Amino acid sequence: MARWRAKVEATGTAQAQNTALSSNKGDVLMLVSVMSNGHVNRVKVLSSSGDSALDQMARDIALTSGPFDPLPQSVADQTDVLHITRTWRFGATALGNVQ
Repeated sequence: MARWRAKVEATGTAQAQNTALSSNKGDVLMLVSVMSNGHVNRVKVLSSSGDSALDQMARDIALTSGPFDPLPQSVADQTDVLHITRTWRFGATALGNVQ
């Protein structure tokens, strides 16, 4: 999970800095479904930020961050798809990053 989070945050920070949305702020509750091979299967906004452009950027980040590392064999033996529900927080931090 730590590697997944780091990859998503790095992708999000890079994308946010290269768009007009870099000053937008908001939280998007997202469901990201990752197949056992690490490819993103599905992305769904569960709770909108209220800004459709920011919601779309969150979807794009989830899709372009992949593929991720394959699931560990012990997890892959029990599930075909890992569902990750997280709040994606957009806004300036002390380091100028997106979380």
